[in-house]
Amino acid sequence: MLSYFPQVRDEESTYSIFSRLHFALQPPNFEVMGTMLFNRKFEVGRLNFQGSFDYLCNNLPSNFTSENFFYNNTIYPLYIPFISTEKQDKALEYFKGDYPDKINKCLRISDITRTKTYIRVCKECIKEDFKIYGEPYYRRQHEIELNRMCYKHKVPLYEYNIFPYKIPRRYDDFYTVLSNSKEITIPEEFKERFLDIAEDINTIFTSDLNNLNIEITKYRITNKLAEKGYVTVNGTTLQQVFCQDFKKYYTEEFLDYIGYNFDVDENDSWIRHTTTRRKPVGDPLKYILVIRYLFGTFKEFYRYNKKYSKFKKGPYPCLNIVCPNYNKLVINNIMQINESHGYPLATFKCEDCGFTYSRRGPDKNDNDIYNKTNVKDYGHLWHNKLKECVDKGFSLRKMSKLLGSNIETLRTWANLYKNPTLVKPPTIDLTNEPDNLLLDQYKNEVRSFIKENPNSTRQNIYRYKPKAYNYLSENDNEWISNTVILVKEDKAISKEERLKNHWLNKDELLVKKLLIAISSIKAEKSPYKRLTITVLQKYTSYYNFHQNRNNLPKCFNILDKVCEPITAYQKRRANYVMKEMADNSIPITICKVLRNAGLGIRTNQEVLNYIEQMVKQHNHGTVIIIANNDKYE
Repeated sequence: MLSYFPQVRDEESTYSIFSRLHFALQPPNFEVMGTMLFNRKFEVGRLNFQGSFDYLCNNLPSNFTSENFFYNNTIYPLYIPFISTEKQDKALEYFKGDYPDKINKCLRISDITRTKTYIRVCKECIKEDFKIYGEPYYRRQHEIELNRMCYKHKVPLYEYNIFPYKIPRRYDDFYTVLSNSKEITIPEEFKERFLDIAEDINTIFTSDLNNLNIEITKYRITNKLAEKGYVTVNGTTLQQVFCQDFKKYYTEEFLDYIGYNFDVDENDSWIRHTTTRRKPVGDPLKYILVIRYLFGTFKEFYRYNKKYSKFKKGPYPCLNIVCPNYNKLVINNIMQINESHGYPLATFKCEDCGFTYSRRGPDKNDNDIYNKTNVKDYGHLWHNKLKECVDKGFSLRKMSKLLGSNIETLRTWANLYKNPTLVKPPTIDLTNEPDNLLLDQYKNEVRSFIKENPNSTRQNIYRYKPKAYNYLSENDNEWISNTVILVKEDKAISKEERLKNHWLNKDELLVKKLLIAISSIKAEKSPYKRLTITVLQKYTSYYNFHQNRNNLPKCFNILDKVCEPITAYQKRRANYVMKEMADNSIPITICKVLRNAGLGIRTNQEVLNYIEQMVKQHNHGTVIIIANNDKYE
């Protein structure tokens, strides 16, 4: 049994606990302390996880347990929502036993912490600690790489360099730490973002996460994506749209600064893996960024328990105007759901009157349940009322008001009832019937197009109004045949030749648009944004460059020359900043260049070497000139 062990404080890291114990016991070296605590020489001094804790807790009073240390004094809770239940069990097993290296591999610690040469503290927290305890301590939240502000006091953290190795040779006393720590420099425009990250990390560390795992997290993310319109009715995630909106929310500059930027068109980017199950994402901070964008805060994600459905949860109303239950919520369940022209189509039936109708989804608000797309069966009450109206000789207009149906439908049924031998009992047809409203809508679209283009052919309509043409071809081909001119195919020109001419013309047209777009971007405020295919697609309003690479040789001759890799873009930003500083006689240092160019500590090593070389050249009297990057005529 150990003669002394310090009282563990709220949110205190294990590194801090053993640091205070070290100064209380004053062992001759770390090997002695490690053997005393863990029966292993080289265990104390680790920043994140030490082991084995079962050995330690056996020599402590019963209120000290491995579980308490694991959940309350390490950064492990940050991983709980983003790993499987199996990994959660393994991590605890490794922590308890003699496996400190295995837990680092299991949780992939290296994805969120570099080989650390510093610890972080909040000076406001330290002031409070001195008042309460007489000495400060290190908090586990401050160990997270992307956590650069104190959530409690809303101020940047301070960094203190401690050792150049994985395990230190000594613990430094707090007075040394305080007098030699430096404030983390954060651009003013990014402080709000880092406060958001600090808030979410604090929520994770102070919430009960026992029931969370990666399966639940991805299920909630998928539901939220569908709720926000990023999932089609077929269940496909609109990845490119989501990635573009995500980038707009965080901005290219911030993602570059924290080293989490990505290419929207890349199929293997980390952002896509957070919304799919194909590959794991080892960095919890990437999930936190996605959750902040989708849910607002991690608190909202934690409370979220909605199950996304294409249709609102029942009960549903009977929409038969002659039924005593009209507009009352008497239909408990959806009878059937089909897919119709890219939309879900649900069928509902009132058991009292037999009225059966369908509604196209998805529902967008609570009032959508009172809409109907098509009536499949009017039911016996409606037909009895219609017979009564026919016998009394009511006009079609009056019957329309009484029965809630259009005049054409009533005319058909009324004529049948005048000749009873033609009457057939109504049957329920659950096949996908043509939508009369949609037919009329598409016919009007085609009429308007023909009015604007008098010599339009079926091919023209198919090209410019594909949805309308396909729907009319399937459901009213006779109408479209009688309305649109049928042009015979010119056999003199082969299909391959026509296609080739089409792409030649398109290539020429897009080249002009590209040149205009590039000139417009370069005319913007310096340093202009990074030239990429994604950016140029927005300016040209053509989004299929990647798919049609082989068909657009002239376009890609330009794109290959002007599109910048991230390293080239960062060098250009650094060049611009250094030129501005040189012109204004401002001393040029590497730190100032990185800060003013918006480049973070995760900047590519090639760029860092380039900046270092340029700063040395400037300090030896070389004039900095911004190179002309134009490679096209």
